[in-house]
Amino acid sequence: MNENRTGMEDLLELLPAPFAGILSEPLAIAESFAEFAGRFADETGTVALLSGGGHDSARFHVLGLRPWLTFRERAGKVTGEFGDSAFEVEHDPFDFLQAISARYRRAESDDDLPLRSGLLGYLAYDLKDVLEVLPRTSRDDLLLPRLWMAATFRSSAGSTRPAPGSRRSVRN
Repeated sequence: MNENRTGMEDLLELLPAPFAGILSEPLAIAESFAEFAGRFADETGTVALLSGGGHDSARFHVLGLRPWLTFRERAGKVTGEFGDSAFEVEHDPFDFLQAISARYRRAESDDDLPLRSGLLGYLAYDLKDVLEVLPRTSRDDLLLPRLWMAATFRSSAGSTRPAPGSRRSVRN
């Protein structure tokens, strides 16, 4: 990483422009989605979301690969990487997530894709500490981030599409 930046405005200026659209195609595979996604488990930043059950809300499996942006929050510091650059900002994690989500939010459309900003990741239970002070009843022995996100959509020459091998949605 060759550049460290501070300040939310500076960071947002460095990130790629918002995306024009998302390509989503059915993916025909001969194995289960879990087995297919497992092929990429060793790649840094891989995220697999598997819908479960036969309910009408269990329509998509999502696989995010080779993220162009990752960020995490721990103890009030948001750190991340994009391209050959790294950043660290002291910022409220919810405000940071809102700013990134707003920048990359897709316009409302007729499609029924479950992702609006292309971010895949998790918000940990311990983010509650940002909202209110509660007694700690457990040890933080794993030192995991309270928030971790990856963006796998990429921008190319004024148009936007997932990178080859990038996120695809699969309908159950």
